[in-house]
This record gives sequence, C-alpha cells and structure tokens, in this order.
Amino acid sequence: MRTVSGTVKSTSTQWLPILTNILPPTLCRKEALLRKTTKSDKTKRSLLYQMLRNKPNLRLKSRKLPWTTAKELALSNFEGTKEWRENWTSTDVKNSGLVSDPNKGVEGMDLPRCMVRT
Repeated sequence: MRTVSGTVKSTSTQWLPILTNILPPTLCRKEALLRKTTKSDKTKRSLLYQMLRNKPNLRLKSRKLPWTTAKELALSNFEGTKEWRENWTSTDVKNSGLVSDPNKGVEGMDLPRCMVRT
C-alpha cells in the first residue's frame, strides 16, 4: 500500500487499510490460505489435495505449517471482516473512534473521480 500523504502530516500506517477499504495484510493472507485449502479439499484430483493428504514430517519445531494454520482457521469459523472489526475496536490508534466499522467505506469513497484523458 502506498502512503497517502496530507498537506501537513502523512497518514499513519494503521489508517491505510481503513481509508482504502482493504483488509490488513495479515487478515488477507489468512483468508487466502483458507480459500486455497478449502478449494483443494473440494477438488480431489488437485496436486495440493494429494500433497495435503500425504503430509511431510515436521522438520523444524519452530515453524508453523500452513495446513495446521488453515485447519485452525476452519475450525474457528474465521471471517476476516469480523476479526478486523474486533481488532479495530480494541486498538489504541489515535482517533479510532471516528470509524465505528472498518468494513464500511469512509464517507466520500463513492465520489466520482477525475478522468484525465491524454
């Protein structure tokens, strides 16, 4: 994400997902992992499904394997937007009270943009 700069002070990085109405990167990665593993479960002929059935042994105990993370997310009924809302209400970001629900776009997001033709 690019930093949106103001006239006096640049925008803090915690506000960037809110202003762009895009989930934070950590939640996007979790949703993508969950989508990929559920899709592979539905298609039994896929290579990923075959690899997940024959899981390799754990090499390093310090590493958390993606399929264990995906299984935990599936068991907890993970929803990125719900978790984002909970994280936003419990955060200590300056002026976070201005936005009650980060999943809704901020006021003015639907304004028409200037189309410059060259």
